[in-house]
Amino acid sequence: MDCLHCSAPLKGRRSKKFCDDNCRSAWHYRQKSNDSTLVSQVNEQLLQNRRILSRLMACNQNMLVANKAILLDRGFHFQFHTESHIDDRGLTFHFCYEFGYAALDKDHIQLIRLPAAAENKNRTGMPTRSTAQKRTADFYENAILRGLTKIR
Repeated sequence: MDCLHCSAPLKGRRSKKFCDDNCRSAWHYRQKSNDSTLVSQVNEQLLQNRRILSRLMACNQNMLVANKAILLDRGFHFQFHTESHIDDRGLTFHFCYEFGYAALDKDHIQLIRLPAAAENKNRTGMPTRSTAQKRTADFYENAILRGLTKIR
């Protein structure tokens, strides 16, 4: 049997996979970096989409109709989103974190912002639920008002 990293012949136990700690560490690092490259690229695009939506909507705005060309010019990629919901009109809203968007027609996109969620903290000061979990819970509690249902 040979080392998984450098292919050198192994000496010692039959179950040995690496010739030394350096090869073991290098092999695991390479495996992890290959797996996390795609995840990093997707996360970067999600964050870029969120930044674009955030800059389009003023701090006090919760809804806006924007031209699709503006989003595309700023580098927005419509295929990257964190979740999707359908409202009572049948519009599918795709979300990048707290910002949602739905195509109204070929050229116009409706943008919405979910209300900010305050984190619950227990007596130790540690959050009991993450902000994302709280936002999702608040979203579903108010779903009837907005007429949105989650796509499963």
